[in-house]
Amino acid sequence: MPDRMYLGTVLDQNNEQFKAIVSVSTTYKSLNEPEGTSHGEVRDIALEGEYLYCSDGAYLEKRLKNTLALVTESAYMPATPTSIKVGANGIFTGSFFGDYKTRKFDKNTLALLATSENIGSVYAPLLIDDVDNVLYVCNNSGVIYKLRQSDLVSLGYFSNGYGATIRSTAQDASYIYVGGDDPSYVGGYVKRFNKLNMSQAPIQSPALSNGAIQVMAMDDAHIYVWNSSSYKLYKLAKTDLSLVLESTSTFSTVKSMFVDNDYLYIGGWGDNGLKMLNKSTLAIIHQSIDMSYCYGVCADDTYIYSGSDTGSKRLHKILKTPPQYYNGNNFVSAKLCYTVDAIYQITGYRRVE
Repeated sequence: MPDRMYLGTVLDQNNEQFKAIVSVSTTYKSLNEPEGTSHGEVRDIALEGEYLYCSDGAYLEKRLKNTLALVTESAYMPATPTSIKVGANGIFTGSFFGDYKTRKFDKNTLALLATSENIGSVYAPLLIDDVDNVLYVCNNSGVIYKLRQSDLVSLGYFSNGYGATIRSTAQDASYIYVGGDDPSYVGGYVKRFNKLNMSQAPIQSPALSNGAIQVMAMDDAHIYVWNSSSYKLYKLAKTDLSLVLESTSTFSTVKSMFVDNDYLYIGGWGDNGLKMLNKSTLAIIHQSIDMSYCYGVCADDTYIYSGSDTGSKRLHKILKTPPQYYNGNNFVSAKLCYTVDAIYQITGYRRVE
């Protein structure tokens, strides 16, 4: 492999293309498989400390965040993990196909520790509550189950369900927020449930256009959701679920969303896959190049991590702070430079002729 090569493309503020000159430091390969092959798609990613946990078809992987090197993987399971969450005492997975069971794995070895009963298809992210040592699991019938973390035994469910397939979730110390399908085409809603009163009726947002509330993320003050009919993002107030802002832009098939102190990140199908948005305005700031399938977006202070379901380049580690290029007079911020099957150090740029 050459010491220096050109990889990817960045765009300046006038949409002129530049190639990134990179130095390859570490390549990414799948464990126990020939180079270029894998068990399957990466549907979700979770981070804790120096480790990254991701799905690989019907397996769960533990990798080093720094190099993406594989530490260990689980045994085969009869379900592809589509939601992965890290709790204080284990790694938890859910799936919308296979045997429809939630699973708990040992953090160090990824040995299977517990399996729930069949609770239906789980499209929405699992919710971990380490204070009460419980796990909230939402299914395709709109039911929110409360499971004990230690053995995944059901402790009951919320008597007032969502009323349709739940596809997106978020939580804080007191409430669970869910969004899902709109089978009557009367409008997609976000509903808020009280953790301490499983029989209390939820409060509800205004109708956010016809269509499903497919994806959700939350910070201290707001909830961000994507609607599958309008293809727009909506920003809601956590206090009363009132609408704060509707995006001007539309976004094709968003599959995952992550928010930090400064930005909102979305990943999905088409439109170059991964985007970084201004949280205040929901305007696009940066976007990836040629990354058309994107799942499980999450981030730490320095990098964005994303999965894919196509080809051998399934796990992506991307510089969070946009790189800069020299335009002949000074350094100017570029849009997003992406990395695919290796970790790269940006060393310079050249103009695309």
